[in-house]
Amino acid sequence: MERLKILRRYIQNNRIAEYEDILAKARDHGYQMLTLENYAKGDYDKGKKVLLLRHDVDHISPGTRAMLNAEQKYGATASYYFRWSTADYFLMKDIIAGGGEGSLHFETIANFLRRQQGKRYSKEDVLVRKDFFLELLKHELALFRAYYDVPCQTLASHGAEENGMVGVSNNYLTDDDSVYGDLGIVLESYQQKFIESMGIYISDTVMEYNGGYRYGITPQEAITEGISPILFLSHPNHWKYTHRGQFRKIVKSIIKSPIRTKENFKRIAK
Repeated sequence: MERLKILRRYIQNNRIAEYEDILAKARDHGYQMLTLENYAKGDYDKGKKVLLLRHDVDHISPGTRAMLNAEQKYGATASYYFRWSTADYFLMKDIIAGGGEGSLHFETIANFLRRQQGKRYSKEDVLVRKDFFLELLKHELALFRAYYDVPCQTLASHGAEENGMVGVSNNYLTDDDSVYGDLGIVLESYQQKFIESMGIYISDTVMEYNGGYRYGITPQEAITEGISPILFLSHPNHWKYTHRGQFRKIVKSIIKSPIRTKENFKRIAK
């Protein structure tokens, strides 16, 4: 029955109603729905509960625009982090026009390692080059800001296979907030102090895992319990797939039993 339920959800290919339910519930329970930039700068009512909405745009998907439309409907604002491969100038302009945030989903270390044409780097090779990678990130940020005309005051690191191979995450560069001034940012979303300051951190995932959520309870459950602040990370491609992505998920859900285990939040060790 569970497999059939998941298959039906992939055939429908639209979790946006579910996202609207999260936003409506947050509104009805008195939550402010904020960008990470608003929160980091203190631009919100300290007397009200907080739901921080973060979207990592890992893949091009119709879900990105659909989630933005839902937020505009419910008076919410969110932070959208784009990789270079998914960045969309006009979409970012619409996000910012609605009070949201469009910024960089950086993968500086991983991108460097991809370009090395087979040369192997160890964890130590990466760690001792922190200043070098920070300069790369600073240059990358300047290009992204200029090309897309966005301030990029907060960032989110992206994990890649290359990071796992060397055991160093891209947010290794930004976990020490003393680098924020030089980069022109106020927050990196995986910074350990920031994550630990949250009342709860919830991430979406594919629907085979816990109905589509990692790290414990669902956003709806956290809102009902009155937890604050809530940090909710979502990936728009998990909420509405392209036709190709939908077909792949349907096939996988038919031939593979769903996994229903809860997962703890993990950061790649420095």
